[in-house]
Amino acid sequence: MSLFKPSTYSNLRVLPRHLGAWIVSQSAALHPDCFALVMATGIISNALFVEAYHKLSGFLFNANVLAYVWLAILTALRSVRFPQAVWSDLTNPRRVFSFFTLVASNGVLGAGIRLRGVAAEPLDLWLLALFVIARMGQTLPLRVAARDCRH
Repeated sequence: MSLFKPSTYSNLRVLPRHLGAWIVSQSAALHPDCFALVMATGIISNALFVEAYHKLSGFLFNANVLAYVWLAILTALRSVRFPQAVWSDLTNPRRVFSFFTLVASNGVLGAGIRLRGVAAEPLDLWLLALFVIARMGQTLPLRVAARDCRH
């Protein structure tokens, strides 16, 4: 006697394909301000840590790290699979500044890691934030202004 019905087994075989399609669809619909979740959760986690609510802070910190990793994967996937959508967001005056939540989330997550006694990884996040803000500050105003002039 089989543990799985034939239909259940065939459903298990297509699960990776469906999961992959779901991940791609999530990345396609990703809004540029998605890192606000990491930013806000990190601020609360860091404040709780400073106020010595370490268990609750630790729970939020762990959730924050998971959210950051998931959003980073989706953002990278979106950049590779849907570059036109990313470009459209980068040149849309209503959406472009939403990307600064990525900068802030790197800073807040880095501060949370540093609060917990780790010195090296926060520097990597802060340097990434510095790179992103420098790159965006260098090119975005020109792109947005050029797009506005064409309309």
